[in-house]
Amino acid sequence: MTQGVNNGNSDAMRNQFQSSMDQVQGESMQDQLDKAERDRKNAFVSGYANSATTMISSLAQNKIQF
Repeated sequence: MTQGVNNGNSDAMRNQFQSSMDQVQGESMQDQLDKAERDRKNAFVSGYANSATTMISSLAQNKIQF
């Protein structure tokens, strides 16, 4: 009887542990997806900023005129 109760408690604890671990893993995977999306957006914005900076720089440079 005691062994059956202990096994039941052990199974419940193992299931709870696994459930918690699955939740943590799911949150970690979502964090990675969120970071990838932020990186993609930042690269897009950075590309525009670099293009604008290059254009402004080229307009501001002294030109040799003949």
